[in-house]
Amino acid sequence: GYLAKTIALGGLIFALSDLWFIIALLAMWFFYNSLLEKKHDYDFRAGHKIFITLISAAIPVIIATLKSLSLIFVVLAFGLNYLYLQKQSLPQLRMVSIIIRGLIHSNYFLFTIFFLGAQKNENLIFYTIMLFSIMCIRSLIGDLRDIKHNAYKGKKTLAVILGKEKSFMLISITLIMLFALNLIMFNNLQILWPFLI
Repeated sequence: GYLAKTIALGGLIFALSDLWFIIALLAMWFFYNSLLEKKHDYDFRAGHKIFITLISAAIPVIIATLKSLSLIFVVLAFGLNYLYLQKQSLPQLRMVSIIIRGLIHSNYFLFTIFFLGAQKNENLIFYTIMLFSIMCIRSLIGDLRDIKHNAYKGKKTLAVILGKEKSFMLISITLIMLFALNLIMFNNLQILWPFLI
């Protein structure tokens, strides 16, 4: 949220009005994780409460109605959450699950950008692509962590398909390209810090 605010307003300023987008982002995050809990039905967790899931879905929708364009990204995020959870029944989705996760996080970012009333420009497109790429890399790193388990279970994630070496190569090349594009587009390394954090 604050990355989006920094980009939208040209600087990082904390304000009480930030509570709106923070609450909406936390609710979307809780909704997504609540769906994961329900889908996986973890034995070691307390029982899943559908009411809490519905409330966490309603909060960002209500907040987004304050700025109608941001509602599009809430709905897209919910749709992508649903698609991501279908990877058990549609194994081909496992291979692109890192892309779906990148799109989910990009929607959170775009929700905040448009909630704050940022103007569309080519830099916003670049920032979104940069965030999407970094979230995909982050997801691929997570899949690398689980590569032995996923391979044993027959789960065809991108990390399993590529193997460790090629996955690390893809991560490295993507990070180098993002770094170079950032220098070419903005000639400023400071922009990279919020993304890498």
